[in-house]
Amino acid sequence: FSPIMGEDERERKIKGWNKAVKYSFGWAKEEDKATSQV
Repeated sequence: FSPIMGEDERERKIKGWNKAVKYSFGWAKEEDKATSQV
């Protein structure tokens, strides 16, 4: 296996992925609060 993607692009995509995961934690917490108040 030899990657086609360059290191700069890989780093940029990983940063975006980590940002998305971070935001999803907040959404999950908000959803838990909404369902627990019912």
